[in-house]
Amino acid sequence: MVTAVRKGRMQDITDEFITALRGLEETGAIEPLAALFSQAAEISNPLVEHRKDEEHAVEKFWHDYRRAFQQIHSVFRTVVKADRVSFIEWTSDGATTYGPFRYGGVTVIEHDSRKITAFRCYFDPEQISSGDPDRRRLWAPENADSVQSEAAERRKEGGYQ
Repeated sequence: MVTAVRKGRMQDITDEFITALRGLEETGAIEPLAALFSQAAEISNPLVEHRKDEEHAVEKFWHDYRRAFQQIHSVFRTVVKADRVSFIEWTSDGATTYGPFRYGGVTVIEHDSRKITAFRCYFDPEQISSGDPDRRRLWAPENADSVQSEAAERRKEGGYQ
C-alpha cells in the first residue's frame, strides 16, 4: 500500500535524507547524511556501488559523490512513501570541470524505521558527463565491452572516477 503522507519515522527519515543531502550539496557536510544510514546499507547508482565491508564505506560514498561536482543542487519533484520504502524523483543542476550539466533520476530508499538500509539511484550517466570526451566514449554503444570492464574497475576502486 502506497501513501503520500504518513505520520511517524517513515516520513521523518525520508525528509531527513532530503534535508541532509541538501546540506551536503551546499556545504559539504557529510556526517548528517551518513548518520542516517546503517553501516551495512546497500548503496548504488549507475556509476558506483560501495563495498559495505569497508570501514566508513557510507561516508566514502557521499564524500566521493560531492567531490565529483564543483557545484550541485537537487530539486525533489515527487516523493512517494510506502511502508519502509520511499521513491524520490529529482533533477540536479550543477557543474563539473567539463562544464554545466542537468540530469534527473529516481532514488529508492529502503529503511527499517531507524536507519536507511538500501539506497539505489537510477539515472543516465551520459547526462552528467556530456562535456567529458573520455566519458562520452565510455558510454558509446560500440564500446560496450570496454564500458563493462571500466565500470567494474570503477566499482572495485570505489568512488566517482
